[in-house]
Amino acid sequence: RFNIRKFKTLQREEVIISNFLNAVTEESAILYEDRLRQHQHKNAMERSLYIVENEPEYLRRIPLTYLASYLGISRETLSRLRRRVVL
Repeated sequence: RFNIRKFKTLQREEVIISNFLNAVTEESAILYEDRLRQHQHKNAMERSLYIVENEPEYLRRIPLTYLASYLGISRETLSRLRRRVVL
C-alpha cells in the first residue's frame, strides 16, 4: 500500500524526493508535448515512420488495434501503410 499523506509529508521534508518528483514531472511533460506535436503537425504516414524509427519496440509489443489508435488512424489505414512501409 501507498500512503499519500506520509509521502506528501516526506516530500516536504526531503529535498531529494522533491527534486526527484520534479524531474519525473518535467520528463513526463516533455514526452507529452512531443506526442502532441507528432499528432498535430504530421500525417499518418509520418507518425508511422516516427514509430518505426524511434520506437521500434512498440511494433513488437502493441497490438495493431492499439497502435492504430495511438497514431490516430483506423486499423485499416495502418494495414495499408504497413503494406507500403514494412513495419
